[in-house]
Amino acid sequence: GAFKEERQWQIANDHALPAAFCDGGDLETTCWINRTHYLNNSFDVLSANNVIINGSGKLVNATGIKFFINLTGNLTMERGSVINLSGQYCLSAACVKRGGNLTITANVINITSGALITVAGSHFTGAVLATAGDGGIINISATTLYFDGNISLNGGGSKGGTIDGNGG
Repeated sequence: GAFKEERQWQIANDHALPAAFCDGGDLETTCWINRTHYLNNSFDVLSANNVIINGSGKLVNATGIKFFINLTGNLTMERGSVINLSGQYCLSAACVKRGGNLTITANVINITSGALITVAGSHFTGAVLATAGDGGIINISATTLYFDGNISLNGGGSKGGTIDGNGG
């Protein structure tokens, strides 16, 4: 019930990205993402008012993390921007991973033409046949959604294309 939801957000707040994460602006007004940010498992929540990811802005992780973008305002992804939680390219079956789990909550979400969100499974490129990674999960919750970009939840591919991962 309510305690569980409260505790989940408490845990999420404990893992929030620092204010210095913004390349311009701040978390209280508008946070600009203008370059590639490699996300890790230590900080997996972006809590802010408004976030704009411009054409050179990217949020990237290849370890199958759960990443939350929790906004009180709006998210804008401009042409060329990327949120990529896809699995990695692997030579051994031991590194095969599913795509990440992305949750976005905002008032207005605008994913413009040429913007990309992907949580594709990892691609297995090794000589031994193994199953590629499954696609991840994307949850989007918004009062208004403008969508003209691309979203990919594909399973990863395997060498020879015979044992692909499942879609998200």
